[in-house]
Amino acid sequence: MLGKVLMEQKEELEERGLHDKTQPENEAEPVQNETELVPVENDEELDEEYQRLLDQSQKRRRKRRFKHTVDLIRDSAVVVLILGAIVWITALAVSGTKKGDKPQKSEGASLSSSQEAAAAEDNSGSDENKLSDTDAESKKDIAVLEADLTEMLESYPGVWSLYFKDLSTDETIIINDRQIYACSIIKLFALASIYEEIEAGNIDESEFYSRIELMAVHSSNEAFNAIVWGLGKEYITGWCQEHGYEDTVQVHGLYPATNAEGLEVNKGYNMTSPSDVGRLLESIYRGECVSPLASRKMLNFLLVQEFRGKLPTGIPAGVLVANKTGETDDYSHDSVIVYTDKGDYILVVMLEAWGSAYDLDGDFGLISERVYDYIVTGE
Repeated sequence: MLGKVLMEQKEELEERGLHDKTQPENEAEPVQNETELVPVENDEELDEEYQRLLDQSQKRRRKRRFKHTVDLIRDSAVVVLILGAIVWITALAVSGTKKGDKPQKSEGASLSSSQEAAAAEDNSGSDENKLSDTDAESKKDIAVLEADLTEMLESYPGVWSLYFKDLSTDETIIINDRQIYACSIIKLFALASIYEEIEAGNIDESEFYSRIELMAVHSSNEAFNAIVWGLGKEYITGWCQEHGYEDTVQVHGLYPATNAEGLEVNKGYNMTSPSDVGRLLESIYRGECVSPLASRKMLNFLLVQEFRGKLPTGIPAGVLVANKTGETDDYSHDSVIVYTDKGDYILVVMLEAWGSAYDLDGDFGLISERVYDYIVTGE
């Protein structure tokens, strides 16, 4: 009887197109690309490129903060000088009045002390206005980007959701954030969950390493299901709730696969949201997901991700990108961490388009290109 119910659930998933299409229907495991990952045993063997990027990001943030501090000191000095000038002029005027000096008139219509003070105050207000204008201009840039992205998403077929964060300034854009069927994006949360158990000493990394690589780099459904079996059917959802990813639940295995039956927790679906995915990527980027060591290992997988046909297509060759995708006939998602000389950023785009999700990969590239241009040119 149980087998019959499970088969009905599987057929329901397949009829609705909710089985993951990342790997071919007729293959249990995807063909691996030429990239091979070597297990990392200690800190000295960690990805040096990752550490360099993390150091660069921290230096850029410190540089921006230093510049901001210098600007504040400069502006404060201007205000102090203006106030000093007002006090000095007022003192001279008072001194002249006490001596009985009469004001001199001239054809040049020189300013009185009160007029000079008023002018100085006007200049001070002008400086403040300039500062406000600078802040407004900064906000205007992100507002223009948000308006452009909103217009783009509304013009494309399907229902789009987006999360963007500039990791140098912490400016964020969130458009139509909502729970959506996760597809293979759920594997990001499985990746974090299993490293939680590895870090705790409950799982031997060497025994699961090949499955972790297959899941994270090649998006293997078989490997994902094996990891869920190893963790327990409700572990990933529990981990997500414990760490504040409230929109994310994992309640079934992924198809096509030979080991998905029996992983159903209920008749719901694996769900997440752009903001949950974006925050998870940021925690990996900052070395805060499970631990700095675990974060670097997770990022190492995402940097050699096999599937690069969506958001990475809008980014010039040679720019370092870490990403994770997911798709079915009806859903298509991609999430990236992008490293640039002008600042790093996170972009998550999720799409629901029944029966046509596969046809819209080019739109992902256009969205990505617009965001990259904003980061690099500020426009």
